[in-house]
Amino acid sequence: MRHLAAVFALIPLVFGIFLMKEAIEAERDARASLDWPSVPGVIVNRNLTSMKGRKDLDVDYTYVVDGVAHKGRRVAFAANAADYPAWAKRFAPKTSVPVYYDPARPSMAVLVPGGDSVARGVFWAGCCFVAFAAWLFWNHFRKSARPLT
Repeated sequence: MRHLAAVFALIPLVFGIFLMKEAIEAERDARASLDWPSVPGVIVNRNLTSMKGRKDLDVDYTYVVDGVAHKGRRVAFAANAADYPAWAKRFAPKTSVPVYYDPARPSMAVLVPGGDSVARGVFWAGCCFVAFAAWLFWNHFRKSARPLT
């Protein structure tokens, strides 16, 4: 029980590391996607929802690379919800669109290459969680290292 606080500090530590890892991967893929080739694709389904001020955009599309059919769902690597209404109009069902794909992994594709600074925000949020966990560890072990009076 004495070190239960240290165990609870693992939660923000692991969550923060996870956020940082995901943000780094999204930023890397977003930058790489700017150089990806494109093929024609077709929007199969599009659904824009807004619930309690939160917008969500789901897009399903198909495309063919080297004779192999693929299905995609990713619109962008780092998206701003403010873009969703315009994207919903742009990606209407049965619309032909360019699909940008990773030549090394053709199943990895995106409709809007690049990205905005959302991934950086997620990275810094992860850093805050890691810093908070470090503070919890430091505070816990600083208190437990005090001599008994």
